[in-house]
Amino acid sequence: MQALLTLLEPRADPATTAEPSAPPDWITRAECSHPFVMEDTPLIEAAEHFRVESDLRILPVLDSQRRPVGAIYDSDVRRMLLSPFGHALMRNPAYGSAPGSLVKPCPAAEATLPLSGLIDLYRRARGSDGMILTLNGEFWAVVANRRLLYLTAEQELTRVRARAERGQRVETASCGFERHVEILAEELVRLSAQMHDNASATAQRAGLLGESASSVAAAGAQSRANLAEIEADGQHLARALSDIATNTREAREAAEAATALVARVTERAEDLTRSAQSIDTVIAMIGDIARQVNLLSLNATIEAARAGDAGLGFRVVANEIKQLSNQTSRAASTIVTHVDSIRGSVAAVSSANADVEAAFERISRYSEKIERSVVAEEHVTRRIAQNVGEAVDSADATQNDVEALAAATREASDAAADIQAIAAQLNDGAGRLSRQARDFLQTIRRI
Repeated sequence: MQALLTLLEPRADPATTAEPSAPPDWITRAECSHPFVMEDTPLIEAAEHFRVESDLRILPVLDSQRRPVGAIYDSDVRRMLLSPFGHALMRNPAYGSAPGSLVKPCPAAEATLPLSGLIDLYRRARGSDGMILTLNGEFWAVVANRRLLYLTAEQELTRVRARAERGQRVETASCGFERHVEILAEELVRLSAQMHDNASATAQRAGLLGESASSVAAAGAQSRANLAEIEADGQHLARALSDIATNTREAREAAEAATALVARVTERAEDLTRSAQSIDTVIAMIGDIARQVNLLSLNATIEAARAGDAGLGFRVVANEIKQLSNQTSRAASTIVTHVDSIRGSVAAVSSANADVEAAFERISRYSEKIERSVVAEEHVTRRIAQNVGEAVDSADATQNDVEALAAATREASDAAADIQAIAAQLNDGAGRLSRQARDFLQTIRRI
């Protein structure tokens, strides 16, 4: 197609479009040595040039700077010479001193102009005998009318030959272009059908992908809700574990305080045991005193009996002392019984306090272990809640991406439908291109 358009573009003749800085090489030596006269040349000398050169048609007239001011034509000179007084007038100094009366305008142009420009200028000037050529404004050559006609014919012949060759190239290119257009049209039809099929498959896949994306988006929304609920439960569990840790710490502190209290009670029980032992010593002493008093009362009774009535009052006192000794012995026995009971109770309390203290120590150890475990679980739970929160954020991002994917698939489906329409238009365009190419080539062949 590009080759055909290149052939159809108008080609300029190198001889007509070139603008050389030097004069053209088609000027002959004779044309460059064409005779001329100056403005002050006598008319008789100018006429002599026409007499010597019978085929001379124009004689350029130059000024003092060798610039053409016009030309003398052979028809004017011959007409003057054929008149009865022509030679006399030429020899008359008053009339024939200068050729001014015979100088007429003559087509002139720079020799560096293209040949077509020179011919066009010559035609516009209505030239008929020749043309003066200058070089940088100074006279350089004269081209006769016959030579200009020959150059014009030669140029036209070159153009005709170029047109013929161009026509042949156009015909060759047209045939190739027609084949290429037919192949291109067939290829466009095939590609449009393939594009239509691919667009249909793409639209179908986009529809399926859109449905899958919608399902994934719904599942993602449900997963996000579940993860959000798990996160809330995890936060609640972390707070509950924190409360348990606090309560466990308080329970451990209470157990430690109870252990200290039991230790103090044990110390008091030991003090009470030591006091009971002191009471035993005192009771033993009281028992000894009671036995001695009883023995003393017995001796007093014996002595009172020996004394008879004189010892009657002493006997009564002895009996009272004996009764008091007996009561003291019984009281001491009772105190011993009570002290033994107290000692047994204190021993039981001490044993129970030891068990309680050991239990509180175990409770303290267990509470410490539970506290450490609960604190660790709290940290783990908080990390789980944090990870679940990040999972919720990821689920949000995933859901957004899936929604964007669903939107993109819908757009892809719409684009596939547009591609189907374009494929149909491409198929129609291929047919129109083939028909228009045939019409174009037929038009070109008719030209």
